[in-house]
Amino acid sequence: LQDSLPLIRANDTHLLNSAANETITGNGQSVCIIDTGVDYTHQALAGKIIQGIDFVNNDADAMDDNGLSHGTHIAGIVSAVAPDARIVPVKSCDASGGCLASNILAGIDYCTNRSAELNISVISGSLGDAGQYDSANCPDWFEPALLTANSLGIINVYASGNNGYQNGVSYPSCSQFSLSVGATDKFDSIAGFTNRGSRLDVLAPGVSINSTLRNGGYGLLSGTSMATPFV
Repeated sequence: LQDSLPLIRANDTHLLNSAANETITGNGQSVCIIDTGVDYTHQALAGKIIQGIDFVNNDADAMDDNGLSHGTHIAGIVSAVAPDARIVPVKSCDASGGCLASNILAGIDYCTNRSAELNISVISGSLGDAGQYDSANCPDWFEPALLTANSLGIINVYASGNNGYQNGVSYPSCSQFSLSVGATDKFDSIAGFTNRGSRLDVLAPGVSINSTLRNGGYGLLSGTSMATPFV
């Protein structure tokens, strides 16, 4: 993240926090991460993980068991951009990265149901169905849940997808109740794999992002998955 934070001026913004008397660093806020779980033993995430849940194995242990450390990598990005925010890991995707729609929906509902208690202001989902949608043909599977989140003041942020589509993004990023995030490289050029189109809302760094991995490690991953937690 040493290259990426300056690209979005987060390092400069953090310096303004005390002067502006604002929660620019995420103080008092929590981010729900719907993913493969998080390695909450990682030293860089110490003291930042609260109230995790696992809908894959139906328990409260949202430990990341994904080979790519997908959810842990996402959590490290959130923690770097908003270092004082808390992270609520919601394991809706299994070790292979597969995510059942029912588990994603359960994850969204969990975040909204705990929003007041945990001060959840963002749901971050680095996932999608690999579809190519615009506003006219966007599915509506999760719309009531996404709308409920919005009504509670929660911002839904979802990855646009990595299929290189020119005229559509995946679901749920195409939803009118979500922010759709595409990826740029270290030179602020749009990454070739990024799905784009009329429903793409914003771009963020997503190429060769160095962040946390399982078992205390660090490593590079690329994708709109990485761009999403920057937003």
